[in-house]
Amino acid sequence: MEQIRYPLGPGRRLSRPVKVGSLTIGGNNPIVLQSMITASATDPKRALAQISALDRAGCQLIRLSIPHQKELEATGNLRRLMTEEGIDRPLVADVHFVPQLAIDACEFFEKVRINPGNFSDRPKNSRPSLDNFAVGRERLKEALIPLALAAKKYGRALRVGVNQGSLSERMMAQFGDSPIGMVASALEAVDLLEDLGILDLVVSLKSSNPLTVQKAYRLLDQMREPKEPLALHIGVTEAGEGLMGRAKSLVGIGPLLVDGLGDTIRVSLTEPSEHEIEYGGQLLAALPPQCPPSTSYWTRPLAQNRVGNAVVNLGEVTLGGTSPLAIIAEIGLNKNPQLVPDITVQQGAEGFEIEGHLLKVYPSPIPLPEAWVLDHPSPLFTLRAFYAQLGPSPCPIGLLVSNCALNSLFTQIQIAGVLAEGLVDFLVIQAGLNIKEQTLLAYLLQATRARIFMTDYIACPSCSRTLFDLEETTAKIKAQTRHLKGVKIGIMGCIVNGPGEMADADFGYVGSGLGKIDLYLGQNRVSRGLDEAEAVPALLALIKTEGRWVEP
Repeated sequence: MEQIRYPLGPGRRLSRPVKVGSLTIGGNNPIVLQSMITASATDPKRALAQISALDRAGCQLIRLSIPHQKELEATGNLRRLMTEEGIDRPLVADVHFVPQLAIDACEFFEKVRINPGNFSDRPKNSRPSLDNFAVGRERLKEALIPLALAAKKYGRALRVGVNQGSLSERMMAQFGDSPIGMVASALEAVDLLEDLGILDLVVSLKSSNPLTVQKAYRLLDQMREPKEPLALHIGVTEAGEGLMGRAKSLVGIGPLLVDGLGDTIRVSLTEPSEHEIEYGGQLLAALPPQCPPSTSYWTRPLAQNRVGNAVVNLGEVTLGGTSPLAIIAEIGLNKNPQLVPDITVQQGAEGFEIEGHLLKVYPSPIPLPEAWVLDHPSPLFTLRAFYAQLGPSPCPIGLLVSNCALNSLFTQIQIAGVLAEGLVDFLVIQAGLNIKEQTLLAYLLQATRARIFMTDYIACPSCSRTLFDLEETTAKIKAQTRHLKGVKIGIMGCIVNGPGEMADADFGYVGSGLGKIDLYLGQNRVSRGLDEAEAVPALLALIKTEGRWVEP
């Protein structure tokens, strides 16, 4: 499928409801907030403390890593401690590589997450197999039969959790490292499980690239038709921490929710897990009241990133076409090193004056012979409807960004959608934006790949598989590399998704054993088993050797 569609108005599509213990995900039910603890079930005191913190924060569904049998065996004791504390939350087992663990987990967990990329198939970085595609599908079917029997026996739900970083070699060979490959992997597993009588299914399609996340979920919804829509777990993996981590999650999650896709969400942050619930709750609170989904759509090519409006040259800045998104700042804007404008303008009575041109501001999009600026509280749907009716504009289109816009989380989501879909050719930033608002805008530009102003970090949120102190290490690396504009650094706790999720990173720092680190140059491992104490200096040395270092 080479076309992707975007609704012209808000509205939630109703999926097939899924029972997870006392919760129901999907249908007309409220969107469920979930998170994951970093402690192992074998450390009950620490695990209970993290579960208690999530419970107090309002987390409705709590996930645990189950990498070995010992974690599974410790779950009963943890459940007992939860009961003594008065905590009654459904638990999800997160299983990779070992199908038998997923089967056994059905006895203890209300929901079991499997990754079809490593359930029965060879992982994406393995040597090519001689197996053909159909043989791999049959192998997956045979592996799913005992899981389906266990899920039926105990009345459990299953999540088919696809990660771009761990697509199988078979899917990669057939579809490439792409949103289509992610969707094909998910739908194959779903079809097989449904044939086995399993209907309590949730699907996730996660990537560290928020644009890939958006496209994958939209494609899944289209390719599932005419069957009943599936319950969707939405999230961006390895988003990082702080304002940047929130911006990446907003870009990947927010526009999908506004478009009616998503029945449960996780905001993955390299921070204490309860922070994920806090920000996730804010995202849900910003959504408009629920209404029926739009039946009108704008369809465009899957690979298209910019609309391709007409071109206008303003001195040294070119607007429109395939030119980089231009940043135009009103004179008087406080300087922020993280958001450097291409040109400044003076606001006059009729609009913004720039290089002999007048950029007029309009409350709705209209075709004009010159560049103009849109000022609208819901620019996303407004611009989609414009392009659906008229196609590319005969002139460049800009978006006015005011401090009022960035004070509203709903408008932030709208701006994120506009940038992610390439609907405008330039931004006009009003002088009233403070430094924090400018920084947020810079992060939204970075997360949507519209403009790159700083170092990009792909940092996993940590779990009990993590083999070093992720928060502390991420802070150390950021402190010494945050000035490297355009450099992408992956910081991954383990090898489950590590090398794959940082596929487009320039450099990688991946836990490979307790206190041991592997370093990557692109997808190639260049150092193996470094002691943690020497790994950060070795990473900096690698960046310098490759000529990507500049002095701060």
